[in-house]
Amino acid sequence: MGLSVAKDELYYIYVLRVEGNGWYVGSTQSFERRMRSHFGKGGAVATKERRALEIEEVFELRDYQIRTDCAHERAEVLIAQRYAQLYGMNSVRGAKHGKGWNDQPSPGNLRDIERYNKFATSIEGERLLAALRRIDPLTLLPDRLNGALTGLASTPAPISTT
Repeated sequence: MGLSVAKDELYYIYVLRVEGNGWYVGSTQSFERRMRSHFGKGGAVATKERRALEIEEVFELRDYQIRTDCAHERAEVLIAQRYAQLYGMNSVRGAKHGKGWNDQPSPGNLRDIERYNKFATSIEGERLLAALRRIDPLTLLPDRLNGALTGLASTPAPISTT
């Protein structure tokens, strides 16, 4: 990934549970629009191949620059990696973990994941994880996408660096 330039804007990093015991991790500035896409006919390759079932968790983050990356990009990968550690690398897509369910992360993405995992244990990484604010997705989706969301998962364990 080349240089990403962060703007002082609000991002939402989200985790979707998808068919086949999978998880999709993404980020957006327009949460309602992106959820309509994932739960409709659009969305990412991974949610076209495996239907999104529910929103597992959502974090809010005011973006800022971390060296050559945007903070929301690093946070997205760290959250995806937490799910990969819990459920296995083949159960997670998005955030450098592959686009489709038959894809594997590229060698470059695997290097980035390893680099971000090291970053997570640094003071700057701990600061980023502390800046993530868990929010209730229903506050962002007052109409529950016209009934597309049948239920929201219980709150999982907090983000950790281990």
